Amino acid sequence: MARRRRRKSRTHEDTPVHETILEHLDEHPPPRSKEAEEADRSSRTHRSHPRRHAAADPPPPPRRPHLMLRKMPLEQALETLGRFLQARRRLGDEELIVVVGKGHHSPGGRPILAPAVRDWLDAHPELVAGYEEAPAHEGGAGALLVRLQPL
Repeated sequence: MARRRRRKSRTHEDTPVHETILEHLDEHPPPRSKEAEEADRSSRTHRSHPRRHAAADPPPPPRRPHLMLRKMPLEQALETLGRFLQARRRLGDEELIVVVGKGHHSPGGRPILAPAVRDWLDAHPELVAGYEEAPAHEGGAGALLVRLQPL
């Protein structure tokens, strides 16, 4: 068996041809496609013209306190709800979000927690001024926006 000779590996930097090609490319860059030039122009346009006169985005609404009752046993949820509402009222909160879920995973597919929480809120007018479905970004149909009575 004949042994093959290993060539001495050379890096590109060792090759004079490599250096010559790089120098040539620096002096004479290859032509660019029209698509690439248009992409460069459009990206430069966007960068060089910031939204100077655009109205500032409105600040996000302040985050209201949230209570997550979803997946809690009914008795525990109602007890937690009462303590939470009293504590938040003492702290001076006017509105809060109570997440009750939609009841899709309840036995029989019927909500249990949401109607019970609504009944509890109706039964405590000294504490609750009113409630409604929460805005979509805070839970929508699976949450209630609760307004507390002032102290």
